[in-house]
Amino acid sequence: MRLQKFGINDLQELDNIIPKDFIERYLTHTELDIVSDDNFAGLLRDIMILTDPTKYFENCWQKRWQGTHIHTFDFIKSYQPKIDSIFNKYGIEISWRPTFDIIKVRKLYVNRFVIL
Repeated sequence: MRLQKFGINDLQELDNIIPKDFIERYLTHTELDIVSDDNFAGLLRDIMILTDPTKYFENCWQKRWQGTHIHTFDFIKSYQPKIDSIFNKYGIEISWRPTFDIIKVRKLYVNRFVIL
């Protein structure tokens, strides 16, 4: 439904809005725990925001979420340098606290390092 409100009606239209370097950059950032989205809906949301944040917030957002992690914010900002003013306008908070999944992954790395 939100994709349709953004003007995306099929996979080709979705593919057309994804920046050419997105997959490479996203994989690099997620490998480094820099992007904290852990679900497909979050990934699609980020794609819509980095494509046209005003369109996303005016047509799709519906106040269903109110915050994002600083690393996701920084990733979006690399595509949309003025995203902070848009987040401020809509009251989106930026969290410095790692998400549970990132904490879990880091503990796994630490435990593996200690065991080895």
